[in-house]
Amino acid sequence: MSVGFRECTRFAAALLVLAAAAPARALELDALLAATAAAAHTPTPLRAAGTLTVGDEAPRDVVLLAHRTAVYVEVRDGTRALVRPGKILVRAGDRIRRAPIGAALAGSDLLLEDLAPFDAHGLRVPQVSDEGPEGVVVMGAPAMPSAYSLLVRTIDPERAVVVRTKCYRETTTNLVKMLRADDVASVADRPRPRALVAETFRPARTTTLALDWRPAPGSTVGLSTLRGPALLGSP
Repeated sequence: MSVGFRECTRFAAALLVLAAAAPARALELDALLAATAAAAHTPTPLRAAGTLTVGDEAPRDVVLLAHRTAVYVEVRDGTRALVRPGKILVRAGDRIRRAPIGAALAGSDLLLEDLAPFDAHGLRVPQVSDEGPEGVVVMGAPAMPSAYSLLVRTIDPERAVVVRTKCYRETTTNLVKMLRADDVASVADRPRPRALVAETFRPARTTTLALDWRPAPGSTVGLSTLRGPALLGSP
């Protein structure tokens, strides 16, 4: 057998291995995204009382309600919003309207879209860029209306939860923020962070949304919540 023929045979075999591995890798990624979306889904309503702290400012009281794929968030004397993947509604006075793309949570470095439950189809063309002890790194452009141009998410495959997200704006090289899900705990059989931390670089500032999640079977999360009275009364 000639050298050239042997090399061609090896090359053809390598192509067959790659061709077989590519669909398997895609199936593994699809399964990971589906599992993470299922973990973000909240069959039992949950409620979190907490605080929003921006830089050196005094903490502000916050309450969140989560059910299925909707999250209601309210900041004392500030934002009231109903967040779903790809659709965010806010209350302005007595009116309900769509939030503009890039709307912030009460003037903080957290955007309302940062609170949306993970969606398996949230990235246009998701790709695995790395795998390591911290998790599987999945990157891609948002598939839904977003202030971000690129999201690079680290997913803990054992708990099926996003533990870190690098957020890019305008270009795929302009890293503006790092999101961390800290102190993840199981609440009603669902992983929930007890703190969502946003670190921005220009200017350098840290925003911390501290949350104490509890099951809340009687809670309602929907337009009626947004239209109804505020959950946070006077301090």
